[in-house]
Amino acid sequence: ICNMIAVSARGIIEQVKEEESLDIPPVTHVHGTLNRKVYVEFEGMDKDLSCPLDYLRIRLIRRFRKNIKRKR
Repeated sequence: ICNMIAVSARGIIEQVKEEESLDIPPVTHVHGTLNRKVYVEFEGMDKDLSCPLDYLRIRLIRRFRKNIKRKR
């Protein structure tokens, strides 16, 4: 099951990269857990991404979209 979660996460990353035209660095490692959480390591980044698989898409968009206007 962990491998299925990891493969799904890789698919989501590629889909978001294409659809949203995001500049996402290459993925070095993806790890899935039994409780549907994913850990993603990116090349050249100190901070990894960890979240439930259901939230991966929005977390990628928030992290890698440029010129985000943030509410204060």
